[in-house]
Amino acid sequence: MQINSINNFLNIPKIKSTKSCASFGCYPNLKPLPKDTVSFSGNIKQEKIDSSSKKIEHIYRPNLQTATKLREESNFAYSLLQYFLKQEFDAPVIDTNSKFYEENMLNSTTSNKNVPVIAITTRQKTANSIAEKMATLKVKNASEAKAAMNDIIGARIIVSGNSTKEGDFVLQKIQNLIKKGKLKVIEVKKHGQEDKRLDYVSDKALKKFLKTAKNCEFKDQPRDSGYLAVHLITDNIIDGYNAEIQIMGLDVVRFKEIEDLCYKCSAGKNIPPKYKEFAEDFKVLKEDPKIAEDYLEYTKRAYAKERGKDDFPSNKNLEFLPVPDDLSIPESLDFNRIAHMKNMADGAEN
Repeated sequence: MQINSINNFLNIPKIKSTKSCASFGCYPNLKPLPKDTVSFSGNIKQEKIDSSSKKIEHIYRPNLQTATKLREESNFAYSLLQYFLKQEFDAPVIDTNSKFYEENMLNSTTSNKNVPVIAITTRQKTANSIAEKMATLKVKNASEAKAAMNDIIGARIIVSGNSTKEGDFVLQKIQNLIKKGKLKVIEVKKHGQEDKRLDYVSDKALKKFLKTAKNCEFKDQPRDSGYLAVHLITDNIIDGYNAEIQIMGLDVVRFKEIEDLCYKCSAGKNIPPKYKEFAEDFKVLKEDPKIAEDYLEYTKRAYAKERGKDDFPSNKNLEFLPVPDDLSIPESLDFNRIAHMKNMADGAEN
């Protein structure tokens, strides 16, 4: 599949040429990330769930028993979601909790360069994550949680290329599942930017999809961070469990893992102790509104750069966007540095 790169007409501002972040060579450990985002990470270790767990804040602990039960009872719905996607797509469906996750992802990204879908990853939320979200949504029982949470189970469809052709292909496949009665999609969220060339799906394909889905709500929801993806929300896979299906490109997946971690650090969310050292660097965002504003702009431009990369990553384009010259952001928050620090922390743990 020949995909025209949009790098040539993306307006990426001039970047700082500092020794600390100017070149990929400054960060030898910034290699292709073996995992998806924080929400879709591979090889998640089994959690110890009890009321004294230090992995979760005190206010969330009352929900742990319910959350654990919700996760266990979502197994059947999760298996069905995987089965439907595996049947319809000519691409591997990879469970992020599998011990072979990294090996399977490497095989998929190597062998599926020239097809619309590189891989499909699936995951179940951890009990801690479910409990935390229950507290945020102020729900206290299982039925309320299932009604309020659409992402206890989820899938990410990772597309090749940077045009809308691949995303349109995915919508057509999901349409097929809708027509077969396998899935019912009740909501489509498009997270985009002002530049339509960054879209994952065409307006024509989206209009056709919404007509097929029937009574499906469409939300055009740009985020301040510039996050780029399309999210589909299904209705009741089985047993009352909905699912979130995400569509995004491989380079954006790589960056989103780092951006998710940065968000958790800046928002004071629960993060593993191994990341505490560089989490301190994000305090400046709360102390200085101008830096916080520039940081969002930096994130937005970084997403645009990832979306605009060539259809398959190479050693030449693994570097994220360094801090641009026109933004007042400390170099400690350079995404390449954060990725390097994360890799170091992960390596030290292993």
